[in-house]
Amino acid sequence: MKQKELYNVAVYLRLSRDDEDIDGDKEESNSISSQRDLIRSYIRKQPDMEIFDIYVDDGFSGANFDRPAFKRMMEDIEAGNVDCVIVKDLSRFGRDYIEAGRLIQKTFPTFSVRFIAINDNFDSLTADFNETSLVVPIKNFVNDFYCRDISCKVKSQQKVKREKGEYIGAFPIYGYQKDPDDHNHLVIDDYAAYNVKKIFAWKLDGYSNQAIAMKLEKMGVLSPLEYKRFRGCRCSTNFATKAKAEWSPVAVKRILQNEMYLGTMVQGRHEKLNYKVKKIVEKPESEWIKVENTHEAIIDKEDFYIVQRLLQYDFKPCGEDGKSHMFAGLLFCGDCKEPLARRVNRNKSGDKVLYICSTNNRRNGCFKHSIEENELKNIVLSALKQQLALYLDKSKVLSKLEQM
Repeated sequence: MKQKELYNVAVYLRLSRDDEDIDGDKEESNSISSQRDLIRSYIRKQPDMEIFDIYVDDGFSGANFDRPAFKRMMEDIEAGNVDCVIVKDLSRFGRDYIEAGRLIQKTFPTFSVRFIAINDNFDSLTADFNETSLVVPIKNFVNDFYCRDISCKVKSQQKVKREKGEYIGAFPIYGYQKDPDDHNHLVIDDYAAYNVKKIFAWKLDGYSNQAIAMKLEKMGVLSPLEYKRFRGCRCSTNFATKAKAEWSPVAVKRILQNEMYLGTMVQGRHEKLNYKVKKIVEKPESEWIKVENTHEAIIDKEDFYIVQRLLQYDFKPCGEDGKSHMFAGLLFCGDCKEPLARRVNRNKSGDKVLYICSTNNRRNGCFKHSIEENELKNIVLSALKQQLALYLDKSKVLSKLEQM
């Protein structure tokens, strides 16, 4: 690489959250400031250099190069605006030794970009073969190993806290907030908890998830995401389709299925593939960490488990009131075992509700048989009376035995 008369320098600065060098009274970390001062001092002593731009990734891991400022710098390099990159040291550039080596040894030379790591005394313009092919790869490998070691330690510490029932998430679930005196403990958020109780009560009253979501929207209740934003939380989602997040059947179902409302701490549902890949995968429920009685419950256990059974038969509302009919999801054909379809025949004498075989209704076989809703209700009522009579008779017998 030939030396140029004037270099357009890209000053690259990076600090990971794991470095814990953040001053709450400043918008950026002290380490970022010190990196900037060090590099500026170096450039002032170089007559053939001037700063083109400063690229800052504050709060980004060095385990990969998926960083906004770094990507912007590479765009400027490819556009020919930058021909020199300066960092404080190789660890600030990145801790992925394979990708860092590829950039330093292949990509930058391809674009005739000079690379300087000040504290590592590396300058690609003057570096010999040993420095480029041996020293730099070893230092990058050490930086990569450090990142892996830190990742393992963080995971181990998080697991210990989860097993102790300490909350380690960034944002508590809807209905709770972090205890001001202990951020690893959850306390009830009265406003959100009231809405959670209403959601469970509506479900027990026979409303479908869709109907509950519509009721909440009509009442003007903020969805969980909007409520977090209202409280000043900086949170986002990849599933947003509108500017304002609305209640949906899926959001309602998540609340109805969450054991956290029983006072049980449930954590460890997801994990990253590894320290270099951001992709998060869902773990099987058998691997979740659950600790009971870690915080105050919002929902009674009996109501919660009744709702879990109701969710197995959740269907779209069949009336204007948003409720499903009483036999929804419970009726099946005795021959083909397919669900029975509900049909309403309207005539002058009134509506007549029938349940018919869905297979036969689609003309795919089975037999043409049906039962009226009123007749079915009478059959069920008769069966309930028989069961109650048997229970009462058994109670009388047991009572006499106790007396004897």
